[in-house]
Amino acid sequence: QVTSDYAYSNLVSTCGQGGTIAVIYTITDDCGNATTLEATLTLEDTTPPNLDNCSVTDQSIECTGDDNEQLANDWNAANIAALETCGADTCDTDFNGQVTSDYAYTNLVSTCGQGGTIAVIYTITDDCGNATTLEATLTLEDTVVPDLSGCSVENTTLECSDTDNESLADAWNADNIAALEACAADACDT
Repeated sequence: QVTSDYAYSNLVSTCGQGGTIAVIYTITDDCGNATTLEATLTLEDTTPPNLDNCSVTDQSIECTGDDNEQLANDWNAANIAALETCGADTCDTDFNGQVTSDYAYTNLVSTCGQGGTIAVIYTITDDCGNATTLEATLTLEDTVVPDLSGCSVENTTLECSDTDNESLADAWNADNIAALEACAADACDT
């Protein structure tokens, strides 16, 4: 003698797969007298996305000089793409366009030459506004020694002098230093 107008298809979505279903229950006695009672079911999502299956971590890459910013931009874009596919949420089926980061190449904290670190916070927000954050650090490192293949220093023989030996040796050393400074190549040293 109790009926309802319940149908799951009456779900009024509020966000993601959550929402409300209003149901009217009708209770009828044997004589046909009826009364109604209304109840609402709310399916809510208060749980942030789960990132347990995500492998976005700190990474070190070799500094290349001219395209360091592009390498960093690519790293950030790859992390966003990975987080859009690896996050899990019971009420949100995909995170396309729902991952943001505070990445900016200008946040590079220089450690030497053009090398340094960029700390980035990624925020993954589900359709109901629940958010999870993940931090990763990119390190641009310089592990390559300067290239001296285009350099030469002069072996010089000077006539010994009782008054100029030190100044002649100092000048010879200064000339070699200047030549090395001009010819040494290093992608990460400006």
